[in-house]
Amino acid sequence: MPQYLMVPYPERFRASNLGAKWDAKVKKWYIPDELLANGDMARLSDLNRMYSFEYLAVPFASKDHVKALGAKWDSPNKKWYTLKSNPNYSKLEEYLENTEQIEEIINEDFDNELPYTSISELNLLQEHMDYKDYLRLDEHIRTRSEGECQLCLDTNIDKADLFLCEVYEYTPEEERKKLTRLFSACKDCRNLYKYCIKNKNPEYLMKISDMSFDEATEYIQKQVDRKLELDQIKWNLDLSIITENGLKLK
Repeated sequence: MPQYLMVPYPERFRASNLGAKWDAKVKKWYIPDELLANGDMARLSDLNRMYSFEYLAVPFASKDHVKALGAKWDSPNKKWYTLKSNPNYSKLEEYLENTEQIEEIINEDFDNELPYTSISELNLLQEHMDYKDYLRLDEHIRTRSEGECQLCLDTNIDKADLFLCEVYEYTPEEERKKLTRLFSACKDCRNLYKYCIKNKNPEYLMKISDMSFDEATEYIQKQVDRKLELDQIKWNLDLSIITENGLKLK
């Protein structure tokens, strides 16, 4: 894998003169193999000193704080980062991303079909998980989907345009709400899954299923009624699947 760099736009010609190349696919500068092979240590040292970077795990509430410390937003990858040359690098070290990859998630329930809409609150995992581990989990689920939205089954989606979604099982007699499965969805399907009960959208549901307008409308209304029913219960949240996989909760 190439060594990528973060080159500010005004310095693109300087980076090019030092031997860096532009990767149009991922929209980043990188150090080419020929420069490494030539062993031009002076140019390599300059490129690394000025443009090497680290990704950061930044909760939404901290975005203004890290921005004030010189962190930048990598739009294609939807991540914050800091140049290692940033004078405030040491103040940002607490946000450095945990890059240890998750190999697999055990104990997921794949027996039932995915629902088209969620009846759960939004972003429960992000609210309750250690944020660095949440980002690791998000990366793993989006990677394992191999570019496929698991609702509309479109197989040609960039990983950065997929979103982590959660499936919960409700056991009213125990007042237990258990996370049972994780999956990736494209933006339109994510919006249907997470927001359809609030902003009813039978037209999109028709598009990704074989439902008629009346069937899609009835499906959504049943989900609305089910959510109203479940909202009467104070649920005990069961995120054991997270801790069983060695990931941390807050």
